[in-house]
Amino acid sequence: MADDVPVRYDLTGQQARNSLTNLRTDSPARLDDFRPGAGFSGVYDHGSRRFLAYPSGDSRLRSGAAPENAVPRYGGHYDVNEIFTRVTGTRPEGNVGFTAILREDGSIGMHWVSRSVNGANPSFEGVEVPHHLRGPIMDLIRQTTNRQVWPTR
Repeated sequence: MADDVPVRYDLTGQQARNSLTNLRTDSPARLDDFRPGAGFSGVYDHGSRRFLAYPSGDSRLRSGAAPENAVPRYGGHYDVNEIFTRVTGTRPEGNVGFTAILREDGSIGMHWVSRSVNGANPSFEGVEVPHHLRGPIMDLIRQTTNRQVWPTR
């Protein structure tokens, strides 16, 4: 994790379960519990450089079990944003939504569309994370997980 990003312990045990986040320090080990192809619906606040993502859709643990805290594939960003804003005190309309996909080689692929979070952000038009925020998000996820991170769309 970068030296300029303070480690936060804002999430409770239940909220942290199966999350990908820099609000705690155990995300790298937690990713090992997931099968390749697992997707995480995530929310990022540029001002604080904090993010939270939960498994989404049909993502599965290596055991085959459905992960706790999973959010729906469609609309899951909205659910994550509600939890993230409650925990961090950020404004829901100021965050951006992304999706992180665990690849076969262990790297993470990024998608940038979220209708419920990006579409509600008044600082830009459209439903995709603006280009100037993509690099910082990928860098932060790389620092948090110790994995390669690639844009996929």
